[in-house]
Amino acid sequence: MSFGDLEFKTTDSIKIYTGTTQFIREQYIKTIDYLKKLVPDDQKLFTPPIPSTLTAQGLMSNVSFDEKDIINMLSDPVDDIMLIGCNYGEKYNSKYEKPKIQKKSGRGRKPKPKEQPKRRSQGNGKYFSSQITFVIKHPDNGVDYKIKLFRNGVFQVPGIKDPSMSDLIKPIEILRKYLAYNFAEDVQVLNFTAVMRNYKSKLINESLFVDLITLESIIEKLKRFSSFDPFIRYTCRTFNKPQIEKVMKFVGKTNPLNIAEITYNTDKCFCLNLKFYRPIPDDIDKKTTVKLLKKGKINFDGGNSEYEMLELYHWLEYIYYTYKDKILVDTSAIKNEYHLDLIDSNALIYSDGETTDHIQPINLDNIANACADNVDDTDDVNDINDISKVNKLILTSLLGK
Repeated sequence: MSFGDLEFKTTDSIKIYTGTTQFIREQYIKTIDYLKKLVPDDQKLFTPPIPSTLTAQGLMSNVSFDEKDIINMLSDPVDDIMLIGCNYGEKYNSKYEKPKIQKKSGRGRKPKPKEQPKRRSQGNGKYFSSQITFVIKHPDNGVDYKIKLFRNGVFQVPGIKDPSMSDLIKPIEILRKYLAYNFAEDVQVLNFTAVMRNYKSKLINESLFVDLITLESIIEKLKRFSSFDPFIRYTCRTFNKPQIEKVMKFVGKTNPLNIAEITYNTDKCFCLNLKFYRPIPDDIDKKTTVKLLKKGKINFDGGNSEYEMLELYHWLEYIYYTYKDKILVDTSAIKNEYHLDLIDSNALIYSDGETTDHIQPINLDNIANACADNVDDTDDVNDINDISKVNKLILTSLLGK
């Protein structure tokens, strides 16, 4: 498959690639329609998928530069161009406001220290190397788009809002006109495509939690070819034995959705990681990752196209629906009821059946005095007496006396 085989739409003379071919798109649509029918409309479990992160990459013609030489030669940013910056200098629009740094919470796991790259940084090292960054405000929605323009005319833009990438057209057109003026060249935007599509969804019922261990074992069984062995043999029943064995050897290396890896390692991440083979012309080993969380959240990371993500979305909803009795736990139905009147405060419970005849009765006064002995470093006698009283009250309330 060549890059020219990829499907694209033309908007304002710009080719916007969809990330798939016409043939693959039709296959995705058939699979999606089939999976939709497996879950009744009134039994839907997931919220509609929404894009969380989309990164676009494209190419401009007649662009070639060395940022070190031209940064000071570029005209000052005006109108919707807020900032022009690289490792050798910066230019600011008078209307530009630096974003406020948000304080990060100290909760959760401490981040692991990252290894510093061994290669020497260019200039001041503030920006990505071999490129100039343009911050351009969208004239309609006011969102800042950070466009990294590399020396050979390739550009990358994170944070695209629309899955069709149509919201990038106006900012990239502003940049094109600016470059054509400064370079005195006929600069054109040839194309752009999504190099990373991230989506997110979650369970509609927020009281439902997912048993990830059971879910992992279910998907492991689906991944194993043995589940589909009878079907394949039935399909090949008209072949002779050597032909059947050859087909089984070939088909047995894959599974219907090309699941590559299944990982549930709580030491690294509190989620079930699924990786699917989703090759593209530039990277035949490319994988799309799906992260399943215990509280019902689902993240789709690194997809090539919207159709690819929808196939995985509807397949997972089918799995959750089919095995809901095994993997979904309704936390709202769990109630902790304590009948204090039925609890014997003097009874000690042992799981190994050991008798309690040798255990002396608890003397609250002895325990309280022992607690007071632990504060010998205190000079205030009243503090010691207060601690003794507090400990005695706590133990009394715990034991129901």
